[in-house]
Amino acid sequence: MKKLLTTLLIGGLLTAGSAARAATTIDTSTFNLAWLTGVSTAGNFSMNLLSDANGTTQIGLSMGLQSYTVESDGPSGSANNDTAYHQLAGSVRQGYRITSMTLSAVANGTLYREMPTWPCYYEPGEATNNASMDMALTQGGQRTEFGGTRVHDVIGQQAMTANASVPVNGDFLLDLSTRSDAWAFGTQTITFSDDWQSIYWLDSTASIGVTDYLLTVQVAPVPEPSTYAMLLAGLGVAGWAARRRKV
Repeated sequence: MKKLLTTLLIGGLLTAGSAARAATTIDTSTFNLAWLTGVSTAGNFSMNLLSDANGTTQIGLSMGLQSYTVESDGPSGSANNDTAYHQLAGSVRQGYRITSMTLSAVANGTLYREMPTWPCYYEPGEATNNASMDMALTQGGQRTEFGGTRVHDVIGQQAMTANASVPVNGDFLLDLSTRSDAWAFGTQTITFSDDWQSIYWLDSTASIGVTDYLLTVQVAPVPEPSTYAMLLAGLGVAGWAARRRKV
């Protein structure tokens, strides 16, 4: 499996180099990570090593997910959505183990529905948005999907988090996906008179964007076999001493 993942990594890097999207890599003292494949609309995927100390590595990500606003002030609603998906190939150096990976981001949204200020019959409009983020890990041929996060009707900022708290050794694949949606439908107003009626549409708007993607990786050293042997020997001596005291 290690050879297969290595082949996939090299092939992905060559493919990315031949395309307009340049491969991005992160190389730390305990693991490395490289973009393998993916799709996004608002720009290329990129990684930026922010910190790497005391077993914690923080990597800033640009996922290429666009921010947008939809608006409706007529009989037709307005909607938009965007998705981004990226697969990364990584390898943990011998003697170390990844204990957890956390992907976090911030959803930014606005919602507005204009309502009538005069006496009339009206049908309230709609304004809604949502965003989601998911993470999956493949190692040893086994894929594990982790519960991501979904937020709805975001006004202002709202945190998003996906966590993979499983040990990772050797080669692995990391799938990151994110999506955002917005929908708006204007408010219809009807004013009646004895011989006429007047229909107006009032504005509804919704916006959504996801920013500040951060991948936090926790790494710990793996004890050498001799360390386990010394630990077992110490436990054996402690048990023998305890039995001697009982006698």
